[in-house]
Amino acid sequence: MSALSDYNLVLPQIPSEEEWIEYIESLESRERDIPTLRAKGYNLLTNFNEITATYERVGWLSLWAKVMAALESIVPALHSGSNLILQSLSRATFEWIQHQLAITDPVHDLLENKQANRKVVMTDYAYRSVVDRLRAYMAWCLWSDRNYYRELIDPGTQKNIWNPGPAREIYRNTEKLQCYERFYGPLDSEIDENKLKQGRRNMEALCREKIRRIDDWLGDIKIQRWSKKLEENNGSRTFPFFSLFGNDNKITKRLKKYQLRFAYASYSEGSMALHGSTIEQSMFIGDSVISPKIQVSDQVEESLLETVLFNCNHILVALAIIDQLILKKPELRK
Repeated sequence: MSALSDYNLVLPQIPSEEEWIEYIESLESRERDIPTLRAKGYNLLTNFNEITATYERVGWLSLWAKVMAALESIVPALHSGSNLILQSLSRATFEWIQHQLAITDPVHDLLENKQANRKVVMTDYAYRSVVDRLRAYMAWCLWSDRNYYRELIDPGTQKNIWNPGPAREIYRNTEKLQCYERFYGPLDSEIDENKLKQGRRNMEALCREKIRRIDDWLGDIKIQRWSKKLEENNGSRTFPFFSLFGNDNKITKRLKKYQLRFAYASYSEGSMALHGSTIEQSMFIGDSVISPKIQVSDQVEESLLETVLFNCNHILVALAIIDQLILKKPELRK
């Protein structure tokens, strides 16, 4: 299996300044903030001259790619008037801010201590800690990916995915088939045993290959201590990224540290939308009427749009600072 250093980094094509200007000018005013922020994100790659993949740079690029994907998802949400999409993006980008804050914590603490005239660690030490936390971020993401692939090849999962029994039973019973198609549309399920067995073998082989690659990377000395720490908590399939750096895993406490406690309300609202634990977000309740909230226009809640844009911009600014102050200096990445 190839080491991470055997891989080359390939970046997406970066639109020119003229292309951005032409595109932005073709949009309505309220949509222009989105491509402007996307252009800002792409601008972070203009002076990118790294070829060989490293854990800290792939971690940085992973966070960058998530933010850019969120920005690309806003336009269809605006056109369809989907508050649910924006709510989901708000919740996701809020979570990514927590990851970014955990990565840049050492620099934040350094600046806080300097302002308070307290004894501080050396600046280079704080910067190297950010590099180490970017590596921890990649380890945490890889650990999560591996848990997913392990779940996919679990015998119970595979048995249910490739079991032809339920579909075969429906096909054999005309009444059941008609009932199924009335509710769900045409039944398009493979029932050939040989094809299903081959499909299962192919799927398991692919997942095991990915797991082997992830195991090799997690065993690398540069992230090995983080992967060991994750293994210690492997009894839980979910493990907050910031918990790698201490026992402070309460969102409210972390938000207070950054004077962002007010943002917890948005976090809760997004979680309620995703979990389905809300009536207020799905039903209109008037003085004497109750009605489902079904969006029929291209109007969305502006506060949701502003929240997503703010979150994305916050992360892009942090990534720019990390890139310029730290990752562009090879001596800090040894």
